[in-house]
Amino acid sequence: MKTNFKINFNKEKLLSSLGAFWKGVHNFLFFCLLALAILAGALVWRQNLYTTTWSESRVAEFKAGQNKGVVFSAGNYQKALEIVNQRSQENAQTPNAGKDFFN
Repeated sequence: MKTNFKINFNKEKLLSSLGAFWKGVHNFLFFCLLALAILAGALVWRQNLYTTTWSESRVAEFKAGQNKGVVFSAGNYQKALEIVNQRSQENAQTPNAGKDFFN
């Protein structure tokens, strides 16, 4: 038994109907996808802000690692402070080296 199926395919009619469908739906689809992306971003942001996955030992290890890098040296601080004060005094003693153009 042989059957001959002939399909009538009108390309122009299909494209015009797809174009009409897209024209009616594209704004709605865009705003739905935009709202979905904003919602997903807000959920990820909230999860990163308010949920913590570190254990107490990990927190203690992090804090200990942060404190190792900062060492305050009072001697170096005083030396830098003396240099700043010396420069300030030198600048205060320097006479006005030129004519004031704006007066």
